Amino acid sequence: MGLLCLKLLVAEGVKTIVAGAPGDEARLNAASRFGAATVVNVGQQSLLDTVREETAGVGVDAGVRMCRPPQFGARLVSRPCAPWGTTRK
Repeated sequence: MGLLCLKLLVAEGVKTIVAGAPGDEARLNAASRFGAATVVNVGQQSLLDTVREETAGVGVDAGVRMCRPPQFGARLVSRPCAPWGTTRK
């Protein structure tokens, strides 16, 4: 479902940052092929630091969590949001 949403967002011209857990390398590679601007393996790099870097410190406009693993709790998704940004489960 996440890769389908990615394809729809990319088709609409939305810059996307896709995060995955250790073991999600195949999905992260697919996300790159499908047009994700940036992919992040949270076992190797900080999602928050990557978002800050990619957005010049502003944060994302919206965060969407497409999975339920504990490492992707609502806090991890919402912290990179810009002021007045939104998150969705």
